[in-house]
Amino acid sequence: MKKYLTITLVILLTLILASASFAQQERKITLEEYNALLQKWLDREAAAKQQIAIEDSIIADLKNKYKMTEQEIAQLQQEIYDLLGVYEADVNNYQNEVAALKNQVEALRALTPEVLYQRQSELEAAKQKLAALQNNSMANIPENESRLSNISDNLNNLKVVVPKPKNDTYTVAKGDNLWKISSKPDIYNDPFKWPRIWSANAESIKDPNVIYADQVFTIIRELDKNQRLVTKGDNLKKIAGSSEVYNDPFQWTKIYEANKSQIKDPNLIYPEQILILPGK
Repeated sequence: MKKYLTITLVILLTLILASASFAQQERKITLEEYNALLQKWLDREAAAKQQIAIEDSIIADLKNKYKMTEQEIAQLQQEIYDLLGVYEADVNNYQNEVAALKNQVEALRALTPEVLYQRQSELEAAKQKLAALQNNSMANIPENESRLSNISDNLNNLKVVVPKPKNDTYTVAKGDNLWKISSKPDIYNDPFKWPRIWSANAESIKDPNVIYADQVFTIIRELDKNQRLVTKGDNLKKIAGSSEVYNDPFQWTKIYEANKSQIKDPNLIYPEQILILPGK
């Protein structure tokens, strides 16, 4: 019994001490402590305001310097304009022309080399415009000089690919025949394509079995829109009736009339012949 009483007393004592400790932690700060803490934050606020005032002074000074610099730049620009004998409006118009040329060159740079070849006149016009702008006294203004230099570099970097010619020529040598010429690697590399040479030169080849040294033949590399290469199974009606030609088989006579020099029999044409298509 005494044992249980002792344990109970120990527990009660422990609870009393814990409550006292908690109460100590929860006590409010004194007025003196509050004033000290308040003064600490007021001092920090004052220091911050003082620093803000310093920064505002620095900013105001920088603004004044910036304004003075702008005035100096404007004065310098005016001196340059006076030396060049131009007005600000003249410079603005000139810079607009430079900007327009820059846009034109950028558009040309977006083209493929092959398309650029077809538009060489525009490329040449841009070069002439650049030369005219560079010869203007306003090109000496540093800003303009830099822009023109950039445009010049872009123009010089444009690459134009000259396409292969649609037609070549071949001068007949002693001992040549159409079969032999057609088989040459730099011609068609295929003897069975000899009708191409014959049909392209029908006016000067009366008999495909007879040609002469020093004759100059046209070697067609690329067909024009008004030309058609005969393939196996073709006939004049079939060609005329195709949708990409006349879409009318009864128009075959037009093809025949335009190719009489190489078509002896309208019912007989040969693969690899190149026919002229009137009206295409």
